Amino acid sequence: SPEYVAGFFDGEGTCSLIYSKVRRWKRNPDKHVFGFKLVIAIANTYKPILEQLQLQFKGDLTPGSVIKKPWQKPVYAWKMTSTGPQRAFLFAIKPYCIIKARQVELGLQYLETKVGPGQRLSQSAWDRCTEIFNEMRSLNRRGMPSEPKNAIPAAPTEGWNPAKRGYA
Repeated sequence: SPEYVAGFFDGEGTCSLIYSKVRRWKRNPDKHVFGFKLVIAIANTYKPILEQLQLQFKGDLTPGSVIKKPWQKPVYAWKMTSTGPQRAFLFAIKPYCIIKARQVELGLQYLETKVGPGQRLSQSAWDRCTEIFNEMRSLNRRGMPSEPKNAIPAAPTEGWNPAKRGYA
């Protein structure tokens, strides 16, 4: 049920917006892009529930951390990075999340700013992504909340080639 999944996500999951300064573009490994990426993940030692989430919402299921002590159980990680399944998952759990309600809302707001591969965000969309990134980073930080130490730089303008829809 969505209620159970939301509670499980509240306790074991994470919703993070990652900023990549330089990332190779899949279609052209010589080209580099800048941008944000939403990652939704749950790590747990009980693999069947993560397999059920993978069947229901897609995503990848991988072995998590390496077992260092003989009494430790293996940890598995379910992760979603594709926008379609992310949107469906966040909409399904949004009404029932308590602890991570704001991260879910920010994740959905970020997905609204997404553009197609190789397309450049407008300056206002870039600014909104930066605001979302900083707030989500603050919410996900361990310990007492504080101001972000370093902000994301302004949208890169040098090297943008509109004909190639990327940075040359």
